[in-house]
Amino acid sequence: PGSADPSMLEGTAQRLRDAIARGAPAYNRGQARRCADIYLRAAREELRVSGARLVRDSLQEAVASAESLLREAEEADGGHARERKEKAAAWALRHAFDHVLTWIAYDSMPSGCTECSVC
Repeated sequence: PGSADPSMLEGTAQRLRDAIARGAPAYNRGQARRCADIYLRAAREELRVSGARLVRDSLQEAVASAESLLREAEEADGGHARERKEKAAAWALRHAFDHVLTWIAYDSMPSGCTECSVC
């Protein structure tokens, strides 16, 4: 941490918070797939624009996991199995978002990420 441009990191943080603000209500209404799609679009966009290694590393893994889970959901026989996979995809991305947001918060502190349990 500490090597990324602070204005770039603030942009990343804002875009991830915006995605959460749109995705979480959908999830809470029982629309896990919609939530996962919102999160997936935001994560892919961050991968396209972000130069911060931790952001890219966290999101690449989550995107790969979510894409796999959503493919499995489409192939699932029952609605319950599909819903479980869609929820897991949304949570994989949300956990990555939370990790990135926590890292950015620590990184923006004057002392850097000295006691960060996330990184």
